[in-house]
Amino acid sequence: MAGRVPDRVSQASGTRYRLTRRHRVPLASAVGVVAVAAGAVVFLQAKDQPVDRSASVIAVVPFTPSLQDTGLVRLGRDLAVTLSANFDGVDELRTVDMLPLLARDDGESRTGEQAAGLARGLGASMVVRGQLVRSGGRVRADAALFLELDAVPAARASATASPEDLVALTDSLTWALLRQLWRTRAPPTPSLEVITTHSIPALRAFLEGERFVTQGRYSEAVSAFSGAIEADSTFWFAYWEYAKAHLERPVAPQVSDAIIAHRFELPERDRLLIETSMGEGARLTVRLARLRAVTERYREYWPAWWAYANALVHQGPVVGFTHAESRAALERTIVLNPGLHTAWQHLFWLSAQDCDTLTAGRSLRELVRLGFHTTSIQATGGVSEMLVFRYVDHLMRSDGRIDPALADDLAVDLAESRPAMAADHFDSILMHYGFPKAEVDLAHRILRRQPAAGLAASKRRSVALAWAARGAWIPRWSPVKEYANSTPEPAATLYAYRLAVIGHWQEAVRFEDVRRWRSALTPELERLVPAQRAELAWLDGLVAATARDRAALATARASLAGTDTLTAPLLDRSLAAMDLALAGNRGQAARAVVALEHERAESSEIYRLSDHHPYLTPVHRLMSSRWLRAEGDAAGAAALLAWHELVPWPLPQTAAARAMLGGIFYLERARIEEAAGRSDFARGYYQQFLRRYDLPVAGHRHLVEEARSAMARLGGSSNR
Repeated sequence: MAGRVPDRVSQASGTRYRLTRRHRVPLASAVGVVAVAAGAVVFLQAKDQPVDRSASVIAVVPFTPSLQDTGLVRLGRDLAVTLSANFDGVDELRTVDMLPLLARDDGESRTGEQAAGLARGLGASMVVRGQLVRSGGRVRADAALFLELDAVPAARASATASPEDLVALTDSLTWALLRQLWRTRAPPTPSLEVITTHSIPALRAFLEGERFVTQGRYSEAVSAFSGAIEADSTFWFAYWEYAKAHLERPVAPQVSDAIIAHRFELPERDRLLIETSMGEGARLTVRLARLRAVTERYREYWPAWWAYANALVHQGPVVGFTHAESRAALERTIVLNPGLHTAWQHLFWLSAQDCDTLTAGRSLRELVRLGFHTTSIQATGGVSEMLVFRYVDHLMRSDGRIDPALADDLAVDLAESRPAMAADHFDSILMHYGFPKAEVDLAHRILRRQPAAGLAASKRRSVALAWAARGAWIPRWSPVKEYANSTPEPAATLYAYRLAVIGHWQEAVRFEDVRRWRSALTPELERLVPAQRAELAWLDGLVAATARDRAALATARASLAGTDTLTAPLLDRSLAAMDLALAGNRGQAARAVVALEHERAESSEIYRLSDHHPYLTPVHRLMSSRWLRAEGDAAGAAALLAWHELVPWPLPQTAAARAMLGGIFYLERARIEEAAGRSDFARGYYQQFLRRYDLPVAGHRHLVEEARSAMARLGGSSNR
């Protein structure tokens, strides 16, 4: 069911403005307001007292008639059964087994103390009891919901309907009591006004989806929201939550059309949040500005803060935002919703990358409290991200010391799991946090357990990347060869060539090694798909630019024709900028690359395509940053390098490339910060470089010496 368009979506989108105000009965109705539902008149009263949401087990005692009446005794028992079924599974509510309750029912009225005692005996923390009174040819049901030993009800409701209309009485009382219960305890959704459905199945599915979102279980949330739409095709907010749970992946036009058409029927803050992605909002900078505006207008609305924080974490750095801004938005989200698993998860990601052990430790403790170990297994289809976090936390606190027990726990988990995600999502899982040495150790532990072919290939790639991340390019070609030789796909040889080209561009790999891997690709050329042929042409162009060979660069540009029509124009512009630099127009080349990066950053669709060319962005950013520094534009150079703070989900190859070049990025940032007199930032970046780049090839040892000298000059430790 996950991901498919509910059958009734197309019907709903064809009747966009049929829903009128009289059909909307928000759950956040004020005390004393009269609501009309299914022909039953309901009067609401509530006690204004906060309630612990853990108190979630309800016992519904059979309603008793005010006077002796056999027909009402039977109706009271039936009403208890149907109310119990309605409450069960809504949000965190659960109901006790009705059989023991019915078995003990003698039709006599019970005192509140007797009913509470019966409920406690069955493990319930709440009890619903009530009376039935005939009124002409109709019946009035008076219900009260009590919290454990309270003598005063937390909610009261009355409903009047025909005695034969059990559904009307049941649904009316259910909705009335839920509204009042949620007004006295933490609500199951931040916007009770948006729950406009009268369908209990739709409500149950919707709230289940909300719970899955809080836990980061998005594929399950998609299924749940789909079920809510199936149950009520006019439940417009469910469409919006369904779309959000796709994590910015496209949804069917019928869904987006329904959301846009009915957004004015939702509260303003929800409408404004929807509109952040409409029209010009598709551009990243516009969308971020709109999200920020919603958070400023509605300071207590956590969904807007979460949307803003999430966008900053995954996209903000491509337009110059840093971890500082992302972390501030995450902290505000957590203040407003401390139970949001994904906010704590994201905060751990950033604080661990920043080596902030205090914040990382706090995030880890909260994730333990929230049961993230279990929910991360459910979210990934079998892998516990908590094991990664625990090991990363240890590595941060021990200066990267390998812990065999923690490493083995993680290795076993990965080797024995069969997650739903593609294997390349597990490339370089420790290297993302700056621990390439631990990455090599973990990969070997996994490979010794003979994992599935996809994971084995991933770990061989990880070893090759991790050695490069440590600066050991040439002496460690065996992992690259092992990966290429053990994987019969031409993409493996292309991968090896790619690493050689990037190392050569960084002056760490000899041209002979590059030429050897390029020759190995010759027999595979016919098997390459268009995107791979485009990647090959761009890599050839980068080799030519490194050699300052404009003729070879022109040949590479010509070979782009007929490859990948989606990205070939972008790659050609990249090579054209390199040609400008070779011709002596370095400033013009820098501006051309910056313009290209800006266009790619603003368009999420173009950026997603970049995973076919994972080194395109880091090469652009490093190259143009160096050009801008040479032209005297240090601020522009620094803004480009903020890209490195990106968490590029869901782009696994780009993420691996970012991790592999992490040390080089930190060194570039440190140089800029030191030149600007920002010593604290410079020290931090030099330290990050030294932590990663601990085994440089001979040609790069001067980089390590430079960083150590800078640390001594700036008053920082350089014991690496």
